[in-house]
Amino acid sequence: MTIKSLLIGSAAAIVAASGAQAADAIVAADPEPVEYVQVCDTYGDGFFYIPGTETCLKFSGYVQWQTIIDSEDSIDDEHSYEARLQIDAKNDSELGTIGSTIRLTAGGTVASSFNVDRAYMTIGDGNVWTIGLAGNPWDFSIVGEQNYLDSGPTRLLVGYTAAFDGGTIGIYAIDDQSGNATPDFVAKATFTAGDLGVVAAWAHNESQASANSVKVNLTYMGFGAHAQWSEDGAGASVDYLADYEWVAGIGYGFDATDRLNVALAADFAMDRAGVSGSDDYAVSANFTYALAEGLEAAARLTHQNGDNFTDAENELRLRLKRSF
Repeated sequence: MTIKSLLIGSAAAIVAASGAQAADAIVAADPEPVEYVQVCDTYGDGFFYIPGTETCLKFSGYVQWQTIIDSEDSIDDEHSYEARLQIDAKNDSELGTIGSTIRLTAGGTVASSFNVDRAYMTIGDGNVWTIGLAGNPWDFSIVGEQNYLDSGPTRLLVGYTAAFDGGTIGIYAIDDQSGNATPDFVAKATFTAGDLGVVAAWAHNESQASANSVKVNLTYMGFGAHAQWSEDGAGASVDYLADYEWVAGIGYGFDATDRLNVALAADFAMDRAGVSGSDDYAVSANFTYALAEGLEAAARLTHQNGDNFTDAENELRLRLKRSF
């Protein structure tokens, strides 16, 4: 057999085998359609539909590093971190928008477990019920970081907020975790007209001090002013009552560049723990610089002095924060 005959025979065999396999070829089934995640723009940026549902979900949070240098420490060893993860879910219903928020926070100087510091639901549009472990309605301030205002701790609460043209008004019953059957109460109103913003609130602490407190904030084009009166200056250890009977302050924030924000604040506090003539003051400057999308560096310098300070206290607080 010549080499030419061998090659022709081999080619014929390959063609015959290919024809036989082609007759028995298995045709692959069309792939199942993939249900991709869809953007939900009904409730703002960052929401997406949970596949197969009409519920919109959003993940957000941040990781923050901080160090504090103050005039009382010989070395800088006050480093700390904070991590936060928040999950928001919303959907439309016959009762209006139903929302829920879960927020997990961890922080300190060593490894720690996440704690749930928000777990609440909201029901309604415009007029909204808030039920669960939520941020305290008493926790509001103006530009900068004020030193003497009472912020109000996270608490279990039931609240109702009604909307009107230009503002809202709400009433909240709050469990102070003391075991007292009578809750604390906060009533709060907000109003906006152009660049003018007004927030006013009244708080009644029933179980710890049976005392009242009033706080008012005004903002206008980057400027802010606040004032708070606490009955008898009961002290910061009592919910809704500042450490001083009277607190007042001003602030101003502005964008120095497209990346740098500056906020200046000054506070004056009178009659600590209700003692006349026991007054203190504080001034602070906050600088926040956007390094990149989602990454910012901040520095806060604070000076405090007054009747309750042996020596003036100066503090520099540095932060690096990555948000998403």
